[in-house]
Amino acid sequence: MNKTIYFLLLVKRLFKRPSFIFMLLMVPLLVLLLKGQTSDDGTRLLDIGVYIEENADSDAVTLMDTMLKSGSSFRFCRFDSKDEMIESLKRVEIHEAIVIPADFSQALNQIINYKKITNPIQIYIREQGVSHKLIREIINSSIFPQLAMKSTGRFMREVEGIDIGESELKDKFEANYPDVQLFVMAYADGTLAEEEFDVLLIPLRGMLAVWLMICSLAASLYYVKDANNGLFTWRSGGKRIGDKLLYYLAVMIPTAMTYLIAVGASSLMVNVFREIGMLALYVVALIILSNIVRLLCRSIKNIGIMIPLFAILSLVFSPVFMDVKFGPVNLCLPTYFYLKGVHNNSYVIGMVIYIVAAFAIWTGLELYNQKLRGKE
Repeated sequence: MNKTIYFLLLVKRLFKRPSFIFMLLMVPLLVLLLKGQTSDDGTRLLDIGVYIEENADSDAVTLMDTMLKSGSSFRFCRFDSKDEMIESLKRVEIHEAIVIPADFSQALNQIINYKKITNPIQIYIREQGVSHKLIREIINSSIFPQLAMKSTGRFMREVEGIDIGESELKDKFEANYPDVQLFVMAYADGTLAEEEFDVLLIPLRGMLAVWLMICSLAASLYYVKDANNGLFTWRSGGKRIGDKLLYYLAVMIPTAMTYLIAVGASSLMVNVFREIGMLALYVVALIILSNIVRLLCRSIKNIGIMIPLFAILSLVFSPVFMDVKFGPVNLCLPTYFYLKGVHNNSYVIGMVIYIVAAFAIWTGLELYNQKLRGKE
């Protein structure tokens, strides 16, 4: 039978399996769930309450407005009562609470005159950790424009001898404030990164890559089951590696296309050609790994045990949620090379080496397996 017809028949047969349809549907459901969550203003890394004391001066109001309008991954919520904000913190509805003093202008003047701050901003925390340190940096960045303007006014009055009012100073400062970008974010390969992104989508690529690995290992389950049912007896007993590749490609091509569409829909795609190239290498690596697992485990039960094991190892030792380095385990996972290689050429070379080495192991196991069957 023509290999193209054989491949199409395998694909048609797979789409009759409810488990395969379920695996494909998991991706759009996951993407829609995360996209839906990120479109909600309530979904951020941290929720921070902000309370400004009564009869606040203009600098205090400006600081609060700056924080409320900030487009960071932190959501600032204004409270009309300090007690209400503290209670919300106790009920774990917010992570931190900030109290801006009414006389915040005095604090700014004390800073530029090198004096001790008598009434500082108060930050109430729920528990000791790194979040309040991050909030402190956010507040510092919000204060900087005000502090720069105050320092400019002090210089004009005391050094240049120019008598300028606060309103005139603000107008001149805003008109001449340099609209420049101090930082430019880029990946290791030089590709520019987006300044704003949805934090919940950060691990999505890694989660989808692990899902693709699960699909590849599930293909081994399908293969063993079909082999036991005698599906391949009419094609050289299923001994040829080419026939096995066609079988696995029938599973991996639809899943890889689903993966690529999901990455594009999630705005995670960097470069189309690089994405397709890395994905192709990853699919080949997964097919080879899945065949090695199939030959070593032999039974459906043992392969089923290996699927969650590889999924957990990939989630922990590949840069999905964090970058945990443990050499021997990292080097055994194609997910590690794929996620690293999307933006780093050195890991692309590592992926190629992985494929060559794994293919040699697969070929050796196939020859050994055929030798054992010959003795039987």
